[in-house]
Amino acid sequence: MADMEPATHRNRILIVEDELIIARGIQKRLQGMGYDVIDIVPSGEEAIQSATENPPDLVLMDINLQGSMDGIQAAESIRSRLDLPVIYLTAYTDAESLGRAKVTEPFGYIVKPFQDHTLQSAIEMALYKHRMESRLKKSEQWLATTLRSIGDAVVTTDVSGLVSYVNPVAEELIGLTQEVALGRPLEELFRYRSEISMLTAEEIVGRVVGAGETVVLPVDSVLMTESGKTVPIEARLTPISGGREDILGMVLVMLDVTAQRRTEQALRRSERILTLKNQIANIFLATPDEQMFSQVLSVIRDAIDCAHALFGYIDEDGALVVPTLMGAVWQECLIPDKTIRFSSDSWSGLWGRALREQVSCCGDGPFSVPQGHIDIDNFLAIPVVYRGASIGLIALANKPGGFGDGERELLEIIADRISPILQARLERDRLERKRGEAAEALATEKERLAVTLRSIGDGVITTDTSGMVVLLNRAAEEMTGWTQEEAAGKPFQDVFRIINEKSRECCPSPVEQVLADGVVVELANHTLLIARDGGERVIADSGAPIRDRQSRLVGVVLVFRDITEKKKMEEELFNARKLDSIGLLAGGIAHDFNNLLTSILGNISLTRMQVGEGDRLRRNLDEAEKASLRAKDLTQQLLTFSRGGAPVRKTVSLTAIIRDSATFTLSGSRTTCRFQIPDDLYPVDVDEGQFSQVINNLVLNADQAMPAGGEIEIVCANVTLARESHLPLPAGAYVRISVRDRGEGIPEELVPRIFDPYFTTKKEGKGLGLATVYSIIRNHDGHISVSSSPGQGTAFTIHLPATVSGMVAAAPVETSTTPGKGRILVMDDEESIREVAGEMLSYLGYEVVFARDGAEAVELYRVAQEGEHTFSALLMDLTIPGGMGGKDAIALLREMDQSVVAVVSSGYSNDPIMADYRAYGFSGVITKPYRLTELKRVLDGVIARQENTGDAA
Repeated sequence: MADMEPATHRNRILIVEDELIIARGIQKRLQGMGYDVIDIVPSGEEAIQSATENPPDLVLMDINLQGSMDGIQAAESIRSRLDLPVIYLTAYTDAESLGRAKVTEPFGYIVKPFQDHTLQSAIEMALYKHRMESRLKKSEQWLATTLRSIGDAVVTTDVSGLVSYVNPVAEELIGLTQEVALGRPLEELFRYRSEISMLTAEEIVGRVVGAGETVVLPVDSVLMTESGKTVPIEARLTPISGGREDILGMVLVMLDVTAQRRTEQALRRSERILTLKNQIANIFLATPDEQMFSQVLSVIRDAIDCAHALFGYIDEDGALVVPTLMGAVWQECLIPDKTIRFSSDSWSGLWGRALREQVSCCGDGPFSVPQGHIDIDNFLAIPVVYRGASIGLIALANKPGGFGDGERELLEIIADRISPILQARLERDRLERKRGEAAEALATEKERLAVTLRSIGDGVITTDTSGMVVLLNRAAEEMTGWTQEEAAGKPFQDVFRIINEKSRECCPSPVEQVLADGVVVELANHTLLIARDGGERVIADSGAPIRDRQSRLVGVVLVFRDITEKKKMEEELFNARKLDSIGLLAGGIAHDFNNLLTSILGNISLTRMQVGEGDRLRRNLDEAEKASLRAKDLTQQLLTFSRGGAPVRKTVSLTAIIRDSATFTLSGSRTTCRFQIPDDLYPVDVDEGQFSQVINNLVLNADQAMPAGGEIEIVCANVTLARESHLPLPAGAYVRISVRDRGEGIPEELVPRIFDPYFTTKKEGKGLGLATVYSIIRNHDGHISVSSSPGQGTAFTIHLPATVSGMVAAAPVETSTTPGKGRILVMDDEESIREVAGEMLSYLGYEVVFARDGAEAVELYRVAQEGEHTFSALLMDLTIPGGMGGKDAIALLREMDQSVVAVVSSGYSNDPIMADYRAYGFSGVITKPYRLTELKRVLDGVIARQENTGDAA
């Protein structure tokens, strides 16, 4: 039979039989089959006691027993308390006995007399069934925990569509608890709306549980929560099938995509603005005068739906000229003496105010207009301002529903972006009119355009139709390394070399694409510009065709921008946010692990004290203690980069820390370390332990990068950062520490991931070293960066804020060898920690009293104060889930007794309270896990200080 116990395991059986002769016979038969009979009892009460004290693998139970309890009652108690399989052996076959026996869920019912093979088969089947049920329960527990932990909302139903499970995320999303939702039809909870899908919730449920279909909701779906709020979601409904394709129910998985939708909307708006800017820029640069204003206005009207619009400019005499008033608007307007030119003294209404005050003006009508004027229901006027002067006007009217903030902001951005281009165009037109001759006007226009282009921060390159360079502005000269004189007449590809940042392959020429297609093109992401000297910059650019008055293609203009530093800043921000989220999880894991280690390490410490120095068991305990301390170090690294903790800082010189940490790390290594540290190195406000950990990790990485040995260089310097620094740090004085090796380097594709927690390329690495370094430096308000070249080595550079004040660390309190005396109150929600702390304190000579939370501790302390048996000290857990923790409890205790002596303890070793415990009223601090010697040292110190000075704090 599958999944039987191994041959070496003899199953243990308890026989419950009031007839001893029959019981002995059964025992002999069982032993002959290879089973161990661990006990024979004649009554139900003795059966329960025996099974409790020495649990068997299976119970053979007679129904008729001695005493007041029969076998069915005993079986029911054993099954509910101990979850043991029970087989009835009885001569009773009446319906009443069978009915009562069924309720107890027996694993077999054998009628006396019976054959050996019948008994053995029943036993083996019962044992097998019990093992399978145990595994199923564990599997169900695992599944339930998983569903509670995932980030998606999950709801399950039975085959009737009635809710059978709701995980916590779904409870929060829908607005109902699982208790309220259970048994209700899914469509009552799952109230969704979609413009794309016409299916109702009832129809969807029918498709899933009725036809076995999987239904994915459309992308526009929103969920209506119990509070009436609508939440955009992504959702999938999937049938739950049995082993033979029977539908058992369904599962609904939902994801709240509110943040994603907002990001998409912002991206679409940004793309819309960029598209409009490029379209208008292209029109300004390549469209003749008689078409330019109408085409720009056409682009704006396409973007903002309205009945009427105008676009005009300010001429040399300060009058508003509106070429776009011609055409249909001109025909509809019946005002006498119509004009397209308005002198400044005739500016009136909202558009006049917009030009004079250089502000956007928006209003809803109806407006009072002259007879014959077009009726105006709503109006929006946006001035085009360049260097403090109004140079044009965009005005829209009669939009269905009126103009909102969105249209206003969009037009303001467009006006701002086109103002330099409009100004350049107006300048060109003015020069053309003054010159009079087309050739002279064209030359002047090129010069004016060149001056304008050289003034802007973006790089601009223009070419002719053969792809030969005509013009470079100053920014383009700086980024390419070519001057205007050197580049003129050269092929565009020689001057503007671009490659893909990731693949390092050459990118297609944007000029060739524009010349081939005659439209605006943009570079793909991750484009690198290779300068003449080999320097590299990440750039973003667009190329547009240049057209003459006849719309003939006469060249290409390329506008590009250096976004290298912007990209670095974005990567820094991304790394910081990613570590924040992972840090939350790491802190929680480390806290729970430290609680477990407290029990382990405390018991090891106690046992070591009871074993002689030469005992082999003492050596085993020493190794176990070392392993526990290594585990403690690992949780400390997790806590270091978790959120919410602050380093315990003091002002020190880094020289000794750097030298000692690096030298210690390289003990026994073939690698040496060369230091360049000035004598006048600024002091820094740091946590010595954490910064030592930074140096240990960086030096260890450098040593491992040079398996054959080598030299690590550590260079320190005092630096001052200006506001324009490329580092994301405030201006001021800093200490810069550089750790450089000459090893094999880090592959370029791995550099962005080296600070990620648990990312490692080493077989035995844990991936926490550099993540911890990153978190420590960030928590010290500093910055760390890395540069590496394959085969050339790696350099880590740290900047820490310098300080001018100093602090002297307090001398450690010596631990007394005298046994403790008095009563200690231990407050902790973990029973295992209370037990081990109690045993340690008892070993040290104290009388121990326990409290599960702060409220109980305060009450016990109050009772003790009123009596004669007061407490010498309290050992208090900082965090009590669902109850009063140490922070609130100590506040109440100090109101009751200012001289209370309390030591705070927590697995969150870098909690702010642990770093500044005296400010919260505690007398001492001890970090979980701790050893017996550490506990004694802390208690000796706080109790001695209280006895000597009367000051608990």
